[in-house]
Amino acid sequence: VGFEKFETMIDNIEHETTKFANRAQIQNNLEREQVAKPTGTNASEDAPKHRQAVSKKVGRNEPCPCGSGKKYKNCCGK
Repeated sequence: VGFEKFETMIDNIEHETTKFANRAQIQNNLEREQVAKPTGTNASEDAPKHRQAVSKKVGRNEPCPCGSGKKYKNCCGK
């Protein structure tokens, strides 16, 4: 009884699949509209520039003297 229901389900799936595959229509959408406006670059000119301190030697794990808040090794020490 269970196997017969399973076979019926498989037959129905195959029938539905072929029915939908035969109804499918291919459409060519060759023309595209520009939706998003170009904004330029992500970097702004008002952003502070990183500058290195020359007065003393900075350790790799100390905060960067440029004021970014990152460690020196991840900022100006690269």
